[in-house]
Amino acid sequence: MTFTGQRYMTTIVALVRTGVWSQINAYLVKLVRLAEGREEEPRETIIDSQSVKTAEKKGPEQGVDGNKRVKGRKRHLVVDTLGMVLNCLVSAANMADVKAASAVERTRIRRQA
Repeated sequence: MTFTGQRYMTTIVALVRTGVWSQINAYLVKLVRLAEGREEEPRETIIDSQSVKTAEKKGPEQGVDGNKRVKGRKRHLVVDTLGMVLNCLVSAANMADVKAASAVERTRIRRQA
């Protein structure tokens, strides 16, 4: 990674940690929903997950998804009916979808407050 790339990643990490990234996303989601003639806040959401293999162990959360036989991590997305990402959570692949769904929904509600 070049010096510029490192500076870019540092900026993104800072935006995520301070919550600015979530605020930008929430604002853009509202704009798109209004442009589509929808209400600002969705009445229905969809939660889905995807297991992803990891080549190296970089980070504390890694496990094996027994259903898919994948060693790595799992990303859980909450989207509205337009497909706009409302929240996401990355966990160990062995985290049950039911447990992850409640965790990702709790973080979404906490961010809205």
